[in-house]
Amino acid sequence: MMLSTGKTLLIRTLLLLFYGLAGAGIFTLIERREESYKETSKRMIQQLKYNFTKCCNMTDEGFEIFLTAAYSAVHTGKTLDWTYFRAVDFAYSAMTTIGYGHLTPVTAYGKLFCIVFSLFGIPLCLLTLKSAGVLISELLKRAIINFEIRAFKVPTVSHLEFKCAFLTLALMVIFLSLSSAVQVIGEKWTFVDSFYTWFITFTTVGFGDYIPFESVVSREDVGITAAVFHIFATFPALCGLCLVASVINTLLTVFDKQEPSEVSNSCSGHLLNCTNRKAKDNQELNFVITGTAVKPLNKVKRPHSV
Repeated sequence: MMLSTGKTLLIRTLLLLFYGLAGAGIFTLIERREESYKETSKRMIQQLKYNFTKCCNMTDEGFEIFLTAAYSAVHTGKTLDWTYFRAVDFAYSAMTTIGYGHLTPVTAYGKLFCIVFSLFGIPLCLLTLKSAGVLISELLKRAIINFEIRAFKVPTVSHLEFKCAFLTLALMVIFLSLSSAVQVIGEKWTFVDSFYTWFITFTTVGFGDYIPFESVVSREDVGITAAVFHIFATFPALCGLCLVASVINTLLTVFDKQEPSEVSNSCSGHLLNCTNRKAKDNQELNFVITGTAVKPLNKVKRPHSV
């Protein structure tokens, strides 16, 4: 069982990685511009400077137009250009449904390809996370069973699902704390902001107000530093997604098993009350209730009809 699950996880992980890398290459070919946004911003600012020095006397309307153009120039300069490694970030954020929103396709072909890419990439990612969650749950269950049998010498382990959920939740908190510590050291964020960012990321909410490691690799860095960072940062991110998926899976299992047990308890209590009432009613007829079968002690002799 575990070997089969591990094999399935490996195949899906490789497919997910290959699909993401290939999709990132296609996004790069479609979305890359001949002139970078920073070069466009510089050209716009130079044009504004020329117009400003050419006419000193400006009306209020002209000043508002100038401010609008200046904002547009600055905003354009902050827009990210499409490189391969930024496309890798976009591809995996699309497949995992995180969607920070700091990099989006602007061309019609890019938007159409994003729809098709996500249509097949999201199910593939969900299957991968599901396999990882199942594998993590099986490993933790086996570890809990082996530990309690050897340490406490018990024949069976009770409340296994609850213990597995608690242990998985503890591992998730530890992983998020370590990731937050790295963020505090690397980007000087507060621990709360870092923990919040990683939790929002690994639960695939992705508000986009905080983006991990955005300032570690500068916007202009598209060389070997960015390549190494993106390669090594991908696997911890996948581990975090798998761990959070496992937590959600185990919590759903615990919650799903609580409801039937409550219904069963209420039903058994109702049946017991009904049985007790029936026993009292049948005492006059000399019936004894044993288990679920009702057996008469003495048959009531009735006179034969003449």
